[in-house]
Amino acid sequence: MNIKGGTMDLVKRLTAIILIFSYGSAVFSQSLGDTTAVSQPQQTENIESGTVPSSTTNTQAIQPEPPQYAANNYQLNYNDKLASSIAGREDASAKHGTVGWGAFGLASGFLFGLIGVGGASLISIIPSPKPEKMPDTTRVKDGQSYEEAYSSKAKKKNFTTTLLLSSVGWAISIPVVMALKN
Repeated sequence: MNIKGGTMDLVKRLTAIILIFSYGSAVFSQSLGDTTAVSQPQQTENIESGTVPSSTTNTQAIQPEPPQYAANNYQLNYNDKLASSIAGREDASAKHGTVGWGAFGLASGFLFGLIGVGGASLISIIPSPKPEKMPDTTRVKDGQSYEEAYSSKAKKKNFTTTLLLSSVGWAISIPVVMALKN
């Protein structure tokens, strides 16, 4: 056994021991939904009035929110974000125009060849297109997810259009240059 392997073994054992002892703690009990481990402390003397309660029937177990509620709340937020992202991608596919990027790509590929193809494609990735108008809140509940998804899809659309048409421009320029040389 080398020193490095022995150190890792020691770290693994210490981590396992810490996890075993902390498993029964109140933090883990609450996260697992165990309400018996955590209870309110019994009422003690009221220092200001000097009175002691006659019974301890006021002691109740703390009732945390059920784990299902927290999971459902998280799931709803996740579903809203996912639905908004899908709507953003769909809108970018349907509404985002790339005619300008196509013309730019065609011209740069024709005029500058392979360097124009690469340069135009890289330049098309730089801007982050935003939607012109946000849809209503019944369709999109999370505006940030919608904008991020729209921007991502629009960038991809810009890139593919520019790459494709700059390659076409380069392909057109090859026979033109050959004809001009002869």
